[in-house]
Amino acid sequence: MKKITTLLLALIFLTSCSAQTSLFNNSLDQTLTKEGTHNFFFYGIGQTKNENLAQICGNASNVARTQTISTLPNLLGQFLTLGLWFPRTYKVYCSDMSADITPEVDVEDSVSTEEGGQS
Repeated sequence: MKKITTLLLALIFLTSCSAQTSLFNNSLDQTLTKEGTHNFFFYGIGQTKNENLAQICGNASNVARTQTISTLPNLLGQFLTLGLWFPRTYKVYCSDMSADITPEVDVEDSVSTEEGGQS
């Protein structure tokens, strides 16, 4: 029994929690707007889930980032069901575009049509 407990603890520590993050803008005022769990089955092969980010954040330009996270409870669920149940936690962060730190650059046409050269 002690060997099994040691093996289980070693597996828990050796399995890594992971996160995939998609960045959409450089806003500093990112706020966690929605968090939840999607349930997949049979290791999630060929399965997808979608969230309407524009509806969650009020506008598509207000989406700051999204994360898909494999947490310890997710890993335990996968391990105990041998991959039959494959939960994934997700987070959606929204922002106010008025606080965007990306400078806007106006690029003017440097070719003059009259002279055919650069101005």
